[in-house]
Amino acid sequence: MVNEQGTVVERHSYDAWGRERNATNWSSYTVATGRLDRGYTTHEHLREFGLINMNGRVYDPILGRMLSPDNYVQDPFNSQNYNRYGYCYNNPLKYTDPSGDFLFIYPDFGFSRNGGFNFSITIGIGIPDIFSFQFTIGGGNGGFQASVGVSVGGSNAYIGYGAKGGFMAGVGFSIFSLPNGLPSGFNSNITNFGINYSEKGGESFDIFGVQVSEGGLIFDPSIG
Repeated sequence: MVNEQGTVVERHSYDAWGRERNATNWSSYTVATGRLDRGYTTHEHLREFGLINMNGRVYDPILGRMLSPDNYVQDPFNSQNYNRYGYCYNNPLKYTDPSGDFLFIYPDFGFSRNGGFNFSITIGIGIPDIFSFQFTIGGGNGGFQASVGVSVGGSNAYIGYGAKGGFMAGVGFSIFSLPNGLPSGFNSNITNFGINYSEKGGESFDIFGVQVSEGGLIFDPSIG
């Protein structure tokens, strides 16, 4: 940290796990004093308790562990995900956890009677089925389309663009959201209702696989 004249007034240094050490020679561990209350990976340091507030959970840099378990197994094929108190797969030299959230990427392959086959990839950050932001891109019989959206619990809102529909936007809600609904990884418009708008198609209302629009009423169930 420097002042207005560019003179260094504070120096802070941390080991790989976030424990504060001597900033000059790394020789010993200390509890730093001064005005700076943020440090390791820009998180808030609770120095009175020797802890780091990582937003989603509180972290102990001496133990190298979170103080509460992760509610989600993000990757069932990575054994470190089953260590629910672990920090960054126990590899802080390679990974950081700047927001307390996690990044998720998943594919979706779907079919509907009118829309045909479609494939898309969603990239999001947050906790699925609780709160997240996501970006989706894909295509198929309906042509290229991309959208950005936000999900809160079983509800979601999005805006985007499609090759056939032009600008599009909508809001929706899942009647049977996890964990009491469809098996993880599956989705269907039969369990949703929502209001949508597209530049070329106008407004439409969807409920249980039935679409009501200017073109009439269509039953067009999909699963993906």
